[in-house]
Amino acid sequence: GDQQVPRPLPDQRVVASGGPGTGPWSSSVGGAIDDWLLVSPPPERAVIEIIDSGTYHEGGLDIALPRDAALEIRSADRQRPVLDVTGLTVHGAGGGVLRLDGVAVVGSPLRIGDGMAGVTIRHATLVPGRSFDPEGVAEHPSAASIVATTDASGCPVTLTNAIVGPIRLPTEGW
Repeated sequence: GDQQVPRPLPDQRVVASGGPGTGPWSSSVGGAIDDWLLVSPPPERAVIEIIDSGTYHEGGLDIALPRDAALEIRSADRQRPVLDVTGLTVHGAGGGVLRLDGVAVVGSPLRIGDGMAGVTIRHATLVPGRSFDPEGVAEHPSAASIVATTDASGCPVTLTNAIVGPIRLPTEGW
């Protein structure tokens, strides 16, 4: 069918498996993050909106947020994209904020490092057990969906209408 092409805002990058891959468009989440960070200086806020329900094989995503930067990775209305990652780490230079909204993450836990002021998981799934076998059973049922390092102590993690597996936090500072 006809899909209306969104007009990105100045702080927004659009990701689509069939996108042209130029300007505000990217064919991968990692590419969109790189495009945002290449702007000098990078805007304090970025929204990466995935406009289809595709599966994005991203490999390892190591997101290093600039000081006081906020990054939102979200699905477009009525879409449910899947980020298939071998690693997903977020850390920052201080005051960083990450929001995952409407996406599903498989393959690896979200690792929260130092320099983060907040992480929000909203209407999203961090697949418990990292992945499912053909019968829908978690392949690693005790594997954490969220892991915070000792350096991340005190970073609030907010879950709203989210599905996650175990959460591993440091014993000190939380």
